[in-house]
Amino acid sequence: KLIGDPNLEFVAMPALAPPEVVMDPALAAQYEQDLQIAQTTALPDEDDDL
Repeated sequence: KLIGDPNLEFVAMPALAPPEVVMDPALAAQYEQDLQIAQTTALPDEDDDL
């Protein structure tokens, strides 16, 4: 219904800046440790649950 409306005007809006992320260094270290453990943990074989 807006197509062809001569009164319709598009106005450019400024992009909003993303919020600044503040991360606790201890939490980041814990995540890094969890990732290291996950990388070295062996996955179970597909037949283990039979």
